[in-house]
Amino acid sequence: LSNKLLYVGAFALIVTESCEPLTAFCLAQILGSVLYVLSYVQFWIKNSHSFEEGKLKVQDILPNTQLSLGSKDDLLNICSMFGNSLVKQSITDSTGYIMTFTNSLSLTDQAIYNIIESLGSLVVRIILTPVEESAFVFFSTKVIRGGKYQDYNPYAINEITTTFKTLTKATITIGFVIAVFAPAYSTIVVHLYGGNLLSQNNGPLLLTCYAVYLSVTALNGITECLSMASMNKNQIFKHSQYLIGVAIVQVIMSIILSHQFGSTGFIFSNIINMGLRVVYSLKHIKDLFRESIPSILYFVPSLTSGTALIVSFLITEGYFLVSQNNSTYVQ
Repeated sequence: LSNKLLYVGAFALIVTESCEPLTAFCLAQILGSVLYVLSYVQFWIKNSHSFEEGKLKVQDILPNTQLSLGSKDDLLNICSMFGNSLVKQSITDSTGYIMTFTNSLSLTDQAIYNIIESLGSLVVRIILTPVEESAFVFFSTKVIRGGKYQDYNPYAINEITTTFKTLTKATITIGFVIAVFAPAYSTIVVHLYGGNLLSQNNGPLLLTCYAVYLSVTALNGITECLSMASMNKNQIFKHSQYLIGVAIVQVIMSIILSHQFGSTGFIFSNIINMGLRVVYSLKHIKDLFRESIPSILYFVPSLTSGTALIVSFLITEGYFLVSQNNSTYVQ
């Protein structure tokens, strides 16, 4: 709801010319943030009757002169969560840092990369983010944080693993579909979105690679939802250490691949980064639920689906190449 109000507010300010477009987006972001905070505060106050300390009041969450840091376990949990989020955010924005401080790309290439990234991220915001949020809420209510295999009854294990397997397989299948049709349709989408500036400057190739990256990102989102919902503070701390190592690998790969392949090298490094995170999450999930989680071959599309994808790819690419040749011949 907050996101919808954010978009509606920005659209209304721009259409009515009440302020500059950039200012409108900034005001909409502020409005969205305020609504997020108020909605969470309202939720906690409404449901605080179940707390041992009693019903929560608005004054309890406002700054006061009495500073209470809570118990040692509370501090460790907060530090683990905060550190993990900080590392993830640093990894997410590392491409921008590398572009800025290494001058590996020209300003034009950076602009094109940012435009394609913004275009591709629409899929993340519209489709992937709501799915991940719903999945995390489900797993958080079903999974015992820090629990072991013997802590679950068979019904709970079946419910959790079935949901995970279904979401993962659907995500991988959708990823294959995107990867199949992305090469042929990227040129059209990029040209409609940005004209010749994008379509003649590696825009289609970037969008094709970004489509593959989105598929890996979607898989990472589902696996991390379950793994993060089940980790205790020590496991989260180890995960943060692993992410720091992944971040170092990503920086090195970004520098190397960007010099070899240009802006697409950054997308390749992001794919490697997400792949490493998926491997860690799958290992944690496999260790927790043991034989209830099948091998990776289970998630690969079936023979029928695979054949359909290959045929679709050949037909789409063939038609696209023929259309390009005819267009070139006419010109």
